[in-house]
Amino acid sequence: MNDQQGKMIYQKQLPATNGNIREKIDMSRFAAGAYFVTVYFNSQEKQTLKIIKN
Repeated sequence: MNDQQGKMIYQKQLPATNGNIREKIDMSRFAAGAYFVTVYFNSQEKQTLKIIKN
């Protein structure tokens, strides 16, 4: 997870599976603002999600 300035503030590697994975991130210690979570599916595929914390 990166903050608005691009600084990595959280990182976690999850085990590889063929199904769905759910992961909760405790954002209570983070300030209000926009954050970006990038999920890597393999070495060539990724998806970035924007999260807004009020």
